[in-house]
Order: sequence, then structure tokens, then C-alpha cells
Amino acid sequence: MESSEIRDVLREADRAEAAPWVEFPPTPWWYVPVASLWAGALVLALAFDSQALFLALVAAELLFLAWYRRYRGLWPTGKAPRELRWPIVALVAGLAVAIGATLLVHDLAGPWWAAVTMTLTTAGILAWYERAYVAAARRTQERLA
Repeated sequence: MESSEIRDVLREADRAEAAPWVEFPPTPWWYVPVASLWAGALVLALAFDSQALFLALVAAELLFLAWYRRYRGLWPTGKAPRELRWPIVALVAGLAVAIGATLLVHDLAGPWWAAVTMTLTTAGILAWYERAYVAAARRTQERLA
């Protein structure tokens, strides 16, 4: 096998490995507002020790994940392409900061303001992440083209 054939085979393997991460339908327009309200409601469920609300939120999340997996098709597994790592790390870090800010607001102003804080910070983080992920996926596809 010649050198160029080997490179072509390796590039095709890289494309196949990256495909679940970069080939997907657009996230529905309602995802960011609904997920943000869900996060705020979770704060209230925990703050007021509402098992019924907590269980309803968990059930809603499980139903959403089942639907989203079917909607998206192939589910990403394994190591993300390098272009996607920063948005994923930033998402996790941002949500950790949002949780910390929510706890602080809860201590200072109470559960209702904490729920507002969680809703708004989650909305901002998810909106940024959606744009950053799509841009990173596009860069990955360009690199592997």
C-alpha cells in the first residue's frame, strides 16, 4: 500500500470516528429556554424538598434524553475531536460556576432568587455552548475534509 493510500484510509477512519460528534440535526429552538427553566425548577424542588416536583423533573429529563437520542441518531462515544474539547470543558466549568452562584444567591436572597439565578445563568451558558459547539463541529469537518 502506498503512502497516499495509507493517509486516505487513516483520514477516512478519523472521519468515521468524528461523525457522531459532528454530524447531527440542529438543536431545537426550544431547548435552551426549556432546559433553563428545568434547571430553575430543580433549584426550587431541592430548596423546598418537593419530592413530587423532583421526580417529575427527573422523569421529564429521562424522556427528553430518550427523545434526543432518537432525534440525533448516532450518540457520540469515546474521545471528542480536539476542536470540541474546549466547548465541552467550558460547558462543565460554566455550569459548576452557575451552581456556585446559585448557592450563594440562595444563602443571600433565598430560593426564589436562586431559581432565577440558575435559570438565567443556565440560559446564557447553554446558548453560548450551542453556538460554540456548532462552530467547533464545523472546524472539525473542515479539518477532516
